[in-house]
Amino acid sequence: MSKPLLSLTVDGAPVSQPRPRVTNRGTYMPPEYIAYRDMVGWAARGALGLWEVDTEGRYSLILNFYLKPQKTTKKNPMPDDERKAKKHRNDIEKLAGTVMDALEGVLYYNDEQVDHLLINKWAGRNPRVQIEVWRMP
Repeated sequence: MSKPLLSLTVDGAPVSQPRPRVTNRGTYMPPEYIAYRDMVGWAARGALGLWEVDTEGRYSLILNFYLKPQKTTKKNPMPDDERKAKKHRNDIEKLAGTVMDALEGVLYYNDEQVDHLLINKWAGRNPRVQIEVWRMP
């Protein structure tokens, strides 16, 4: 079996892709999202070395997200933190969207070049994302 084009692990709690906020001053994305997206992008740049952005290739991505398990008790099955963050849950497609946005302009020109996407979400003690990118024939 061939080796992946890119294989890397980015430590830190994965951040879901938020909906853009539109105000009378323009479109706004939360700074936490921008910082995480940029961190993943720079990690990919470092792992790829000298690489020109591909405008025509087709890609397959395997993404493994490791998130801290939610704490619950019998008295309080949903902790206050989760109540506050209920609308900001880590939906699997939004987690993948952040990574795909980070790789856009680094590995490929547009994320529509991704033909195959396998996403896994696991509970783990140290939050991180493992990324594997394969070039499709």
